Amino acid sequence: MQWVTHRLAASADPRPSVVVAGADELARRHLERLSDACERRDVPLTLLYRRLRETGEEMIGGGAVAFMRLGNHQDAAHAADFIGRDYKVRTIPDHQERRR
Repeated sequence: MQWVTHRLAASADPRPSVVVAGADELARRHLERLSDACERRDVPLTLLYRRLRETGEEMIGGGAVAFMRLGNHQDAAHAADFIGRDYKVRTIPDHQERRR
């Protein structure tokens, strides 16, 4: 994680992006350090979690959040609490979209 943070700071790329798969396996202090470095450079940071363990629960809400399928009921409950249990997502089936 330290290597990524240093590479980000030294990057000449005008708009790099950082994606961390398996963020639930990393310590919160490392994720926060990386998040701070990305914020300073206005670099988009995407953290992918397999499960919403302690670190994941604590880190959500610092930016845009999206949830995919959550197979564990505890993870799904935490996501529902974060989003709001009354929030409903409605999708338009493909065949109806084509008619518009």
